[in-house]
Amino acid sequence: MAWSLVDNYEWENGYETRFGMTYIDFYNDPELTRVPKDSLTFLGEWAQANIQDF
Repeated sequence: MAWSLVDNYEWENGYETRFGMTYIDFYNDPELTRVPKDSLTFLGEWAQANIQDF
């Protein structure tokens, strides 16, 4: 369900708005290198501080 909600935003914007934790330059990088976004760093720090091991 969560992915379906995000998909609706992408379809509405014609896939111009990018979502996710990494950025890929589809136009200028033939290797399609994934570059971590700030949101990935934040989520990793938040998870380490708030999620306990099972």
